Amino acid sequence: MSNVRPDPNYACSAKGYDLDVTALKDEFERISGITCRVHWLPAPHQPNSLPDNEQGVYVFLTSMGCLKVGKAGPKSKARFNSHHYRANKTKSCLANSILKDNDRLKQLIGKDLHEEINQLNKLSITNWLKRNTSRIEFLISSNESPHTLNFLEAFVQFKLGPVYEGKSE
Repeated sequence: MSNVRPDPNYACSAKGYDLDVTALKDEFERISGITCRVHWLPAPHQPNSLPDNEQGVYVFLTSMGCLKVGKAGPKSKARFNSHHYRANKTKSCLANSILKDNDRLKQLIGKDLHEEINQLNKLSITNWLKRNTSRIEFLISSNESPHTLNFLEAFVQFKLGPVYEGKSE
């Protein structure tokens, strides 16, 4: 995997506390008994491809909090590495959610970027997300049940409180 820089000391302000990515992974492993790998990709970033024989949970962050938590099973590689970066017909993608309601994004981005956020469109959102958000990738074996992946996603959502979630946005 290129551009992967695990950083066990990473911390950002999210949901009123500092986030330690390694501690989050360790807590999931302690509760579930399932081995998990984590990759921290600071902004600007390029998303990784979902490795063969793995499934995962991905997180989009700013320095002030969590935008989106999602999951991709072993047959959903596009959802893992490209789906949320492009405005498309899928209601649940992050790019569409931001274009529809950028006020939520402004809560988690410095005022110096608010005018840039107001100018976002279907053509500019992909590069903006890669340039201005960080990403965390939690990976587990594809041999684990879909329930394990669902639990990992729900666990990370509970811990980080993303502002964009669900298909109704």
